[in-house]
Amino acid sequence: MKALEPLLQNPLTHLYLHDNVFGDEGALVIAGLPSLTNLHTLWASTGLLTSVGAWALAGSPYLRSLRVLKLNANQIGDDGVKALAQSPNLANVKHLDLGFNRLGPDSVRSLRESPYLFKNFPKVPQSIDDLHSVHFQGMASAATDLIQAWRA
Repeated sequence: MKALEPLLQNPLTHLYLHDNVFGDEGALVIAGLPSLTNLHTLWASTGLLTSVGAWALAGSPYLRSLRVLKLNANQIGDDGVKALAQSPNLANVKHLDLGFNRLGPDSVRSLRESPYLFKNFPKVPQSIDDLHSVHFQGMASAATDLIQAWRA
């Protein structure tokens, strides 16, 4: 991630870090860059991101222009989803992909109760069936393999 820091000083609208093991350190760098105030798409999948990185991204005032946030195939967990759901900085996100993050019912609850992520949704999700493409695995150790929430 250190090697990318000079590049990230330039204004960007799209940042694709798919299959890039940037982890929480990279999320902290991204969250602290004023040059990303016009960023519309952040695709940071398979990056070993945990709840620490999710909290960093959620707390960043520089990511308020995000429309697409793809954090699939990380290790965010329920606590990380809670951070994203409670963040007013992510109120403009229209596509949120959290698939393959070992999420459980608490994640669905956090998304359903979010005052920001679904503020313009025609129907605020009240159940698992109201969220698009929510699939739960039967075993408690691996609850959700995919949550995609779209807002029109």
